[in-house]
Order: sequence, then structure tokens, then C-alpha cells
Amino acid sequence: MSPPADQGGWCWHTAELLASPAWRAQSIHCRKLIDFLELEHCHHSGQENGRLKATYNQLVGYGLSRKRIRGAIEEAEHLGLLVVTTPGGRRGLTNQASRYRLTYYGTVQGHDSSRPTDDWRHVKEKTILLWRRAGQSFSAKIKNRVPPVGTTVVPPVGTTKPTTLKLVGTKTAENRQS
Repeated sequence: MSPPADQGGWCWHTAELLASPAWRAQSIHCRKLIDFLELEHCHHSGQENGRLKATYNQLVGYGLSRKRIRGAIEEAEHLGLLVVTTPGGRRGLTNQASRYRLTYYGTVQGHDSSRPTDDWRHVKEKTILLWRRAGQSFSAKIKNRVPPVGTTVVPPVGTTKPTTLKLVGTKTAENRQS
């Protein structure tokens, strides 16, 4: 089978990858991230795997919610579908885009090439379930945590004034001085 002609690039997936627990377990956010990186892979004729860039703004433009991007990256890494080769972030006065490698494609650097690492083959359904449970319990702890005393809280709906938490029976900085 030859690649499609005049299609502007293409990506292939093996049946083993498509049937794997890692591939089937992807959330919609993870799937959008992978799709975006595959498009980048196509735009570079398959020559930039390991150096594929994706900024938060690009991913938001592609349809990912900004607050879901970090989780999608962590999920894709856990599922063995990608590796962050260079973490992004602020350095000096510039923002640096993260760089990624899709594990089910090989890499090409100059005249050297390497085969896919296929990290997703080592991911089993049980480890996916355990990882998801751990993530859910962590999210629940963050969501239900009580802010420290003196923390400004977002104003309740219908009001404009933020409130400051004060716990009864505890000594605040003001109480200690008097």
C-alpha cells in the first residue's frame, strides 16, 4: 500500500497500536493533543519527531481547554504515547515551547535514524486504572481543600466584595498582637 498522493502529508497507525489499552484509554483531551502533534509530524514530513513543538496557544487554538493541557500531556506520557523531550516554560524574557516525541514513530536526525520506542506496549489496563484513581483522588483533595486563614476568596455569585476567611477559636496575626 502506498501513501495517499497529494494529501499534504499522512500518518499511519499499526493495528496493534489501535487495539492497545493505551490507545483506547485516551481521554478526548489527550486525543486532541496527539492529533495536533501528528499534524505537526505531517507538516515536517516525518522528519522532526523528538523536536515537535506545541505551544499552549496553538493547543488552545486546536480546541484544547487551557486548563486541560497539562493533564493531557501527563496522560499521554503515562500511556506511553509521547515523551516530552524538552520541557517548555519561561526562560529569561521569552516563552519556550515544549518539544515532544511520539513513541510510535521513529526519529530522524541528520543521517541517523532510530526506530520507534513503542513505550505504549508496556502500559497495561491495570496500571491505567490505578493511575486514573490516583489522579482522581488527588483532584478531589485539591478541589475540597480549605484555604488558609486570611486567604482572599473569590466573591460569591451576585456579590462584588471578596471575603476573607476567619476561623473561630484560632489566633490570627491580629489577635496575637493584642
